[in-house]
Amino acid sequence: MVKVAVIKQMSTISFLYEWAKRVLIQTLGNTQWYQWSSSVFATTKQLFGKGNDEINQQFEALWSTQGGQIKDHAAAWALFVAEEFKKLLEETKKMWALRAVEAVEVTKKSRGSAYAEPTLLPPEEAQKYTLESTLNSHSEPNAFRRVIDSLVAYLGPLLEGMSKMIGCNISMVFIGPEPQRGGQVNVIILHEGVNKLPILITFDEGGGEKYKFCLASLGEWGMSCFLLIIPAPEDQKVHSLPGIGLLLGPPQFLISDPPWRSGVASGEDESEVEVKTIKKKKSRTKGKKCMVDLSTVKLEASKWKSKCSKGRDDQTEVHVLTAPQPQPSMRPEQEPQPSMMQNCLPALFQLLLEDMNHIDPVLLTGGMTPCTYIPNCGLNDYPDPFQAGNVLPPPPMPSNAIPIQLEQSSRIRLAYLDPENWPEWFAVVQEYLGKFRLGDKWDCIVDALSIVKGQWGFIKTGKPLQQMDCPPQVSLWIQNAWLHDLTPLGDQDAFAQSWWQWWQQMQPDSRGVGEGEGPVPVESWCNLGEWDRMDKPGQNGLYSVVASLAWWGESVSHNVGAWKEWCVAVDDILWALECLTTISSDA
Repeated sequence: MVKVAVIKQMSTISFLYEWAKRVLIQTLGNTQWYQWSSSVFATTKQLFGKGNDEINQQFEALWSTQGGQIKDHAAAWALFVAEEFKKLLEETKKMWALRAVEAVEVTKKSRGSAYAEPTLLPPEEAQKYTLESTLNSHSEPNAFRRVIDSLVAYLGPLLEGMSKMIGCNISMVFIGPEPQRGGQVNVIILHEGVNKLPILITFDEGGGEKYKFCLASLGEWGMSCFLLIIPAPEDQKVHSLPGIGLLLGPPQFLISDPPWRSGVASGEDESEVEVKTIKKKKSRTKGKKCMVDLSTVKLEASKWKSKCSKGRDDQTEVHVLTAPQPQPSMRPEQEPQPSMMQNCLPALFQLLLEDMNHIDPVLLTGGMTPCTYIPNCGLNDYPDPFQAGNVLPPPPMPSNAIPIQLEQSSRIRLAYLDPENWPEWFAVVQEYLGKFRLGDKWDCIVDALSIVKGQWGFIKTGKPLQQMDCPPQVSLWIQNAWLHDLTPLGDQDAFAQSWWQWWQQMQPDSRGVGEGEGPVPVESWCNLGEWDRMDKPGQNGLYSVVASLAWWGESVSHNVGAWKEWCVAVDDILWALECLTTISSDA
């Protein structure tokens, strides 16, 4: 429960608390029978023994005969009081009805004076609105609701259009500090769309035109909102981020920082590349020139000028220069070879201004003209980016390249990992170990075990590992013919200690680990080829070690400290198996 004093200081909770209290008053607290019952039982304590003894005794007698539960006591009392109220005279009922109306007005005033108006606006703005004026007037919502409703009204159509355009869900998250609580953070999430298809991680590549239109529409919307809310250029400078100039032209990501650069076109001289220079007389970058590479985009300087609200020209001027060498991109990237770019999907090319002039006007929002960057695309206007084939093709292999030849040993190891080459007993082993989801290193251990067993020709029988100090769970598991159920470990600490002792006895003498307890130090990793104690073929070999490691990891997956110790064991076993794979054994 949150104390009232805390509620007063937290505007968001106070706002919700006010509405909850208001609903309670209107639906329960201000009914006629509640006012009458309040005069009988002035406080909650009087309900259980004080106040009107006659009504109280009647209710308790009825409650005891019904044999109800304690949790239903308050609800039963409310029903009892309502029934008793019906027995009153009509004149008495009317009197209590008038008192209920008076109580509503009193409650409004008391609530308005007790709790501060919840708001997301500055304090001087919030003082213009009070809870009392909101309750008495339905035409003007309070400040908090004004802000929230404005977000939905402005962003709803945008999100709906973007969802239809790209064919998937759209979520917009607003995160910001609570004005009245300093560092407290509020989160507002707006969601649009019902498509539950998975979204590609590389949507910027596979999405093609839809991705570019999505970014363009979002950038255009943000720019239009900024200029609409803050029309005066001098005010725009105040609200701009430090070091960020005013956005007086199209979204910059379409022309200045493309995700790829096609370089100089075939047959074109580098000296003919045009470079646009934007010079700002007054800028937060202390007079430095901002060089923007626009490739061969044709843009009139007059289009970059904007009029302020007073009709004067803005301070921004644009000069068109010709440079012998193109300026480097703001984000250096390696230029792909022309031969590779010729094989890319056309839909993946960056949309330039000259391309925007040729867009079908049908795809644009009604009333808009080309170069406004607000598309009105449907699901079928472009290929579905989530279908197979609408992703970047692999780069073509140069014609003079020679295919890489795998070594014979590498081909053999790959054959050991092929299920078609496994005998029946080892396929059962892989099926059992494959049920555990313990991370990438665990998967590497399973693969390394396949290679080790494959080097022995997948022999089923062979000499077992040393059984001294073997955990009792492992011995019982082997006696039960490798029962493929999760073996309970009991005391995890005791099992870990027994497992480490068993594992250390298998190590070669060159590691110098002895018969200690606990993890084996990494400093002891020294491969001198002395793996006779561990290199055992068949089911009685390392299969039991790897299986017991799986039980251990499954049981400590939610214990941070124990999980770290298990990870040490994983690293040590993986290193040992990699050493075993280098041994050339004769089956």
